Order: sequence, then C-alpha cells, then structure tokens
Amino acid sequence: MAFRILILILSLGIFSYASLDEASLSLKKDLKSKIFQKVNQKNIKIAVINFKDIGEQSVKAKAGEIIASALSNHFINDSDFIFVERNRMDKVFEELKLNVSGAIDEKEIKRVGIILGVDWIITGEVSFAENEFIANARVINPETAEVIAAASANIEKETILKETSELYNLSKNYFLITGGLSDFSDLEVNTSQFGLELRHNYSKKSHIKFSFKKTANNSELLDKVLISKWDVGNPSDDIYAEEKISSISSFEITYGFVKKLMFNTRLKAEAGAALNMLSSKQRIYYKNGSTSMGTFNIPVSNETTYYLPGINIGIGIEKNIFKSHILSFDVKYGKLKKLKRELDAGNNSQALQNYINSNINSKKISSDYLYAGISLGFPF
Repeated sequence: MAFRILILILSLGIFSYASLDEASLSLKKDLKSKIFQKVNQKNIKIAVINFKDIGEQSVKAKAGEIIASALSNHFINDSDFIFVERNRMDKVFEELKLNVSGAIDEKEIKRVGIILGVDWIITGEVSFAENEFIANARVINPETAEVIAAASANIEKETILKETSELYNLSKNYFLITGGLSDFSDLEVNTSQFGLELRHNYSKKSHIKFSFKKTANNSELLDKVLISKWDVGNPSDDIYAEEKISSISSFEITYGFVKKLMFNTRLKAEAGAALNMLSSKQRIYYKNGSTSMGTFNIPVSNETTYYLPGINIGIGIEKNIFKSHILSFDVKYGKLKKLKRELDAGNNSQALQNYINSNINSKKISSDYLYAGISLGFPF
C-alpha cells in the first residue's frame, strides 16, 4: 500500500510540470481573465517585454526571453488585443538604450508605453527551483506603473532548455560561406558555384539574406554557328561565330520563413530577387584559321557582360552545429529575364553584322537555373 502511494505521489509530481506552450497559454488565459475584470473595452493594445531572469539557471537558459516569446504568440492570435510586434519593441529599446532583459523601472515603463502607444505592458520574472522554472507575469498600466493583473505558471526544465539550445543557435546575424552546383542548361553552364551571404534573423521564424555568388569558369560553348561566305559579302572563307558564357555572378536579396522540425533541424522556404551578370567571350574566325584585313578584319575576339534581373524560390533544411553555427542544405529554382544576345562582328563588313543580327542576336535564350548547395553559417 505504501509503495502504491509513493508511486502516486511521484506520478503527480512528474505530471504537474507543464510544457512551455501549455504554461504560456495558461498564463495568457489567466491574465486575460483578470484584465477584463478591470476593463470592458475590446482591442486593448498591449506589449510583452522580456521577463527578468532571476538566478544563474534562468540567466543561463535565457528563460525570460523564451517565456515572453511564447506568451506573445498566444496574444498575437487573440482578436481582443492589438499586439505590438517584438521587432518594433526591440527597436524602441535600442533607441532608448534600455536593457531588453525586462528589468526596467517605473520611469522607463512609462517612456516605453508612450512611444509604443500601448494600454498595458506585460512583463515579469522567471526563477528556478526544484527542477522547474517558475514564471510570474504582471500586467502594468504604463501611465501609473500600477499592476492591474498577475499570474504564475511552472514550466518543466527540459522544455526551456530545448528552446534555449535553439535560441543560442539563432543569433541575430550570420556570415555564411556557400558552395554548390548550378545548372543553367539552356546557357550550357553546368558548374560549381561559390559565394558569401549575410543573414539577419528577424525571429526564430523569419530572416533576410544578402548574397553574392559566382560560378567557376565554364568551358562549354553557348553557340557555334557556321556562316557561309556567300551570305556575308564573299570573304576569303566561311566563318565561324561562337560564344560562351564564361562565368555568372549574382547579387541576391532573399526573405525566408523557418519551421522547426525534429532533431533540432528546421525547414525553410525562401523567395527573393537577383541581379545576374553573365560574362561572355565571343570569337569570330575563318573556318580554315586564316586572317584578313580591310573589309573583313578577322579573327575577332570580344568580351561583354549581360545583366539579367530575376526571381528565385527555394527550400532547405538547416541544423544547429557547434552550438552557435548553422549547417544548411538548399535547393533553389531561379527564373531570369531571357538572354538577348549581343554578338558583335567588330570592325567588319556591315553585311556580316546584319547576318549576325538576323540569325543569331534575334534569338532569346532562357536563363532559368537550378541550384543545389550547402552553406555554413558563423554568428557575429
């Protein structure tokens, strides 16, 4: 009998801990109930400030930030409230040179309340005791610093530590080194591509990236056309006109959304715009390799650059490694403006240039591409 009672007590102790989502939802419901006991209006404008971490365990785990973020998610989805986004609050705190930990005094609460234009500010403290975190939340009137509602919840340790691991791995800014394979099939470019990226995380769910990428040198010809000498004014021999895209550089801006998966991995979906610079090498030469001067100045060698804007979409999987780094695998499809060729006959017969314009430069070529690669991110 005593053994059964002991098991029952232990079971109650185990199951009394709440998950982060359950605890933050409970806090939100309790605070909402007490708020509407004091006021009858709807569409109350509120802001949730990071809770103050009390004690080494809470500070190390960043429990105050994690709980405030979870609580914010529940208020965002409640139509009875107008919620001030945390990104905007971060900017206000930065402008006022305040600590975002939530430990602000009455005067600072009033300043924040005025700038954000909120009716109430929600903040609190988080402490640690007996293998659980204890969150105490308060609703404060920013004009008077009066506490109008309070609630508390206990959260199991492992739930917070799991969020802490992800939080540490999602610093605000990352510098990434990328590498992969690009296939511009219609341009006869299928080669490796390397680049650098700067990534700013707005939150755990969204980010923006600025990227520069460049392909390795390409040896495949885009086109090689044999031109009969009778079509261009009867030079000494038939003529070859060839062109290849030797390399492609691109500047991209990309916005991404992230969804957490299992094993500390995240699925991301991205979309962006790019400006692509295609370096071209052009050659015009006699079939028999001879040279000529006068009306026909052959051979001709030119280099030019095509500028093609485009858009891209992609998906990827990223994983936290080395505590604060990111390893990412990405697949992307890009659609660019079609390439309108500009093969130049140089200082030659106008008949040759007219033939090139009519039979080569008049054709537009698809510049769409596929990219598959890997990147490693370093926080800064």
